[in-house]
Amino acid sequence: MGASQSTTVAPVQGVNKEVIRMAMRDVFDKFNSDCGSGLSQTDLFKKIMTTKQEEFKAFDANNLGSVFTDRGKCFPDLKGSYNNCFLFRDSQTGVFHIPLRSNGKFVSMTPLGFPGRDLPQEWGLNVSHFMTVKYSDFQADGSGTWLFNAMLPTTDEEIAEFKEKVEFSESVVASLKENTPIKESGDKVLDAARRLGLDENTLMRDYMAKAIAGLPADIKAGRPGFTLPDADGNDISGDVDSVKSLIYEVFSDDNVFLLNAIQPTHKNSQILSHLHTMLVRSLTPELAEAYFDARTVIEIRNELFEERRQASSQAVLDQSEEEDDTLTRQSTVASSSR
Repeated sequence: MGASQSTTVAPVQGVNKEVIRMAMRDVFDKFNSDCGSGLSQTDLFKKIMTTKQEEFKAFDANNLGSVFTDRGKCFPDLKGSYNNCFLFRDSQTGVFHIPLRSNGKFVSMTPLGFPGRDLPQEWGLNVSHFMTVKYSDFQADGSGTWLFNAMLPTTDEEIAEFKEKVEFSESVVASLKENTPIKESGDKVLDAARRLGLDENTLMRDYMAKAIAGLPADIKAGRPGFTLPDADGNDISGDVDSVKSLIYEVFSDDNVFLLNAIQPTHKNSQILSHLHTMLVRSLTPELAEAYFDARTVIEIRNELFEERRQASSQAVLDQSEEEDDTLTRQSTVASSSR
């Protein structure tokens, strides 16, 4: 890597803010009317979530299906060990197979299954895809806020912590672009590195290649498994040299853009808020439909809350003026009757 290479990646262009706004306005209203009886996301989350591997009956009891509408993907019944709480249960175990960065609150990781599933294969950028979740004990005192999805109504504290998660994920991209030593990437990475026989001065890209190629066979063979294709569609996940070459190529490429996003609630399979971060060539129609830019979500959330604040203030003012008019009419009638 050349010393002059930038460690930041420009955000992808072409985000349709109005499409995201309409979707957010719809689920804002549905969540407020149908789910949680007026509780914040954090309060409802702490009330109903469980780490038990069982059918998630609270999903239907609290009408969460009115916002997480794809029942085929986001199902509460248990299929093997999998349902719409799988990611949450996994986050609470503290075990992450390919962690890329952690700080005691958030962890970023290469996801199991098929990283970059929605990216055009010919781009060869699948290895850039990672997810970020919160993993601290959700019931512990001082554990902060907890979200189902950032599209839903959030308190000021909730949206501030979501923004913090967005910034954290961006720091992962910077560390991979700069190829920093893993000693700067947190305990989860160092724990995984020790299992792989790597020391703390190992470079991020080298560690990432070893972590991917070193996945245990039972993890790769189980659900959801793991597949990493190259630009030709070949699964290279077990070949450390091929994985390393791809990682170096992708994170040295200056002709890419950053897509840091959430899945809209109608596309979600999991009900723990999580970020998807990946490098892209452009925002294809398929990517635009499947992922909503995280910083745009924050911007729209603040605008929607300001709209509602102004509407509420106007309603109070109108009510006050109506009461004043009523009192005036009553006073006039009283004076006329004397």
